[in-house]
Amino acid sequence: MPLSQDALQGLLASSTNIVYLECLTISHSNFTDGTLRLVNDRVDLIRASGTFVAFPFTITPPAQDSTQVPVLEIQADMVDQRIIYAIREVIGKRERPVISYEIVTASAPDTIEWGPVEFQFDSASTDGASIVKIRASFALGLLEDAFPTKLFSPGNRSGV
Repeated sequence: MPLSQDALQGLLASSTNIVYLECLTISHSNFTDGTLRLVNDRVDLIRASGTFVAFPFTITPPAQDSTQVPVLEIQADMVDQRIIYAIREVIGKRERPVISYEIVTASAPDTIEWGPVEFQFDSASTDGASIVKIRASFALGLLEDAFPTKLFSPGNRSGV
């Protein structure tokens, strides 16, 4: 997806007033409070797809490595418990939450400048006090799955 003209000019300029915002959408059919929409900003962001709640987080983007499955790492400050509660609701479920990552500008929040890229929730850990780390994979289990699927292997214990 090509960048908008304003976003491209902002990236190429030596200084700019354009504010780029990272947005996360975390969805799962079992979430009692519905889809989590988070924006890495100090104020909530209203978009056509819903209100993104201001939430401090950092993203470590997937490495450009042909030998590994792309992994998105999210580190969030636990300013409230909404992420922890959501993770607790889906622990042990067969269906994994889907995490969509996209970048927009504050001046045109409905114009997606980069993404969306969807990842599947893989794991979460916390330091017990203030930080939660989430790991999401682009294609979970892709390298461990048997091919063809009706072949017995350690990655496919169900076998023929």
